[in-house]
Amino acid sequence: MKCREAQDLFSPYLDGELTAVESRALKAHLNACVTCRAEIETLRTIAEALQAQVDVVKAPVGFASAVRSQIAGEQRREVASWFGGWRRGVAAAVASIMILGGSLGYGATQLWNRGAPVLIGQEDPDTTIVEVRNPVENPVTPAGQPTPGTPVVPSETDTPTDSDPVVSEPVTPVEDPGTVDSDVPRTKPSASNPIMIASVYEEKVFLSKQRAISSTMLKVSVEDVKAARDKAFNLGATYGASFLPAERISNGQVEILRLTVGREQAEILTTKLGALGQVMARDTETKDITSQFDRTREQYQALLAKRATVADANELAELDATLRSLERQLTEWDYEAERHVIILWLQSGM
Repeated sequence: MKCREAQDLFSPYLDGELTAVESRALKAHLNACVTCRAEIETLRTIAEALQAQVDVVKAPVGFASAVRSQIAGEQRREVASWFGGWRRGVAAAVASIMILGGSLGYGATQLWNRGAPVLIGQEDPDTTIVEVRNPVENPVTPAGQPTPGTPVVPSETDTPTDSDPVVSEPVTPVEDPGTVDSDVPRTKPSASNPIMIASVYEEKVFLSKQRAISSTMLKVSVEDVKAARDKAFNLGATYGASFLPAERISNGQVEILRLTVGREQAEILTTKLGALGQVMARDTETKDITSQFDRTREQYQALLAKRATVADANELAELDATLRSLERQLTEWDYEAERHVIILWLQSGM
């Protein structure tokens, strides 16, 4: 087995999804290859840290297995094909996690047993810190930088020049479907219904239509990763992009940013991000997510129907948590299908 073949099996191996024959072949390669053995151990450490630091939402009995059977194999193939030549080593694995955390978020939640995007901290320049935060909380922002997701709007006195970017209209924040409406009526305990539960779950309607997410992965060699990262945040905010804090790996030699920007601004922003250093690679993909969206919506509607038949308070709480997770994913897909995702890979020492 070659190193490239072995690396493609790392994730399914850690998830326990390989056949006995594949597992034996991979273990034989790991016993003989020091490099691959070190990479899979680091990847295992990342996975364990994620699982240890996030509150896992337990799906209703039988639901997770049903979802896995429908999407696990497909998404493994999809992630492997996206920017396939870059998925080598731990840095590439983290880049893939960032993609999953956005446009393939619910599948990533099921396969990784986690419920929030990965945010790798920036506190110590010599240490990689894995930190998980709820996406509705305020993310860490570099000093002096605008809040992630907040576009920079020029003042009325500013006159754009040929070199000035055209700022898109501020994006209306996506309402968090996980927010609980305090006005939702609840049933009171009684002889026939002794459990205090929400009497209704307000369904969010998602239209049936074609959806596709366009993404660009840009790999740039820079002299100073931190300085380039700060400039990238400024550029992203200037062009109305929303973004997550940078993922830092390899002791700060690699930082990966995920920006979501309007389609009309995507090309010029990508070009300016490339000007931060020397462009080593650029790959643009358009992925049709219609079938994934429809399957997830069907799961959502099936759970809504099931909820009407459930009386147990604990099971209702689990159902509601899963419904909110599905709503959140469907909302993200709707949002990103109208915009463009840029994964910016900044690397020094090349």
